[in-house]
Amino acid sequence: MQGMSDCAQGGAAAGKHAAIDERPRLAAEEERGHAVAEPAPVVDQADPPVQGRGSRAAYRNETGARSIGTGSNRPARCLNQGRAVIPEGRHANTGNGMTMTAVITDFEAKKTFLWQGSALYAEMIKLAPNDVIRRYLAFRIVVNAMAFEDIVQVRQEPRMRRIRDALLAHKQEADFFVGHSAAGEITDAKIAPLVARMAAETTSPDPRLLLPELSGGVSSHNLGVLVPLVFDRYVEDFLSGYRLINNYLCVAGNAVHEITKGELPGAFYRYHSSKALYDLSEYLFNNCLVNSVLPGVAMHAKLDMLMHAQNMVDSVIMDTRNPHSINGLLEVMVSEGIGDPSSLQALKADATFNATYRRVRHVRNKLIGHMDGRATMEDLIKKLDALQTSDHCDLVNMVDQPVFNAARSDQAIWIRYKSGNQKFTDPNIVGLAGPPPPSYY
Repeated sequence: MQGMSDCAQGGAAAGKHAAIDERPRLAAEEERGHAVAEPAPVVDQADPPVQGRGSRAAYRNETGARSIGTGSNRPARCLNQGRAVIPEGRHANTGNGMTMTAVITDFEAKKTFLWQGSALYAEMIKLAPNDVIRRYLAFRIVVNAMAFEDIVQVRQEPRMRRIRDALLAHKQEADFFVGHSAAGEITDAKIAPLVARMAAETTSPDPRLLLPELSGGVSSHNLGVLVPLVFDRYVEDFLSGYRLINNYLCVAGNAVHEITKGELPGAFYRYHSSKALYDLSEYLFNNCLVNSVLPGVAMHAKLDMLMHAQNMVDSVIMDTRNPHSINGLLEVMVSEGIGDPSSLQALKADATFNATYRRVRHVRNKLIGHMDGRATMEDLIKKLDALQTSDHCDLVNMVDQPVFNAARSDQAIWIRYKSGNQKFTDPNIVGLAGPPPPSYY
């Protein structure tokens, strides 16, 4: 394995990331007016498994601004690119006496897409080194399963749907503790049946949507080699040592967790959860995209990135177009009269930010948060390919800097911001006492 750069100074709560070894780097290319220097893992041509890691570096400059390298502006490689997907519409066979109210275009193809993505994440769960990463990955399965239920128009998992709604910032349940019960309820006993149901109900899988990582051969081998390395580096950067971590899914024996009911802490629980899941998906994307090492992982990680980038925004600025949305950080600061919300108000009015947000949300609403029933799978995947990776990276940058500025204006807000993921550096801390975290298995 190639050597790796030293961990960048600072913790995730401050928006800092470690720089993973970026040797060798691809030549910069011009795409949509953005200069891109895309990192690549080192690949031994005599042996398919990936031997190194690559990712973008991120850091705070001297003013505290969170800066992220451009990563890749190229669309994630799509398994169906250049190949038409079955265009016919089909009625769902609900089997429960429920009447299908709409014709779903590419019915079997969409079920195949959701099932295969979930099966891929189930395989990565088996490779995960701890329950925190397992739950991060399992949440994607929950999201897919709820979209699958909507496609077949049979809802059988009301509790998982409530947890999905509580963790996604675009829709919130009134019960604050639904989110905080998520870690204990997202277990293999609950998640494995979701994947099994999708597999059983995908009676005519579209062969053009079957992922190579699940089909044996080089990609399957690469999955078992590269993904654990990505997880190891993520753990080193975000979960190692003793920490103060406040997000819905990170319950670990080496972390202190604080639970306070209220609009201000609630906004930050959602924000920190989305940021943590974004970081993990970005690590996967940057390492698996290059050289088509793991095209299925890269494609689905890109979907995760755009979903959680949008969720970070919705945790800060309320989406007034959605009747289920609740107050974001901006609305809380204004209603409670705390801190200086001017940086968030300026963000809300910024034309570039709003245009980027709309591009990301458009794809998110059609292919991951929900599944568009009318569009063909070919069109949906083209939309994903057309969305520049820089859009959701830029969206994260554009929102995190104003949140940082707003947090510095009030001590209570700053404490919430810093408690997202803060590593204890005192060498005298040798352990944390408390009840054991719930086990995934």
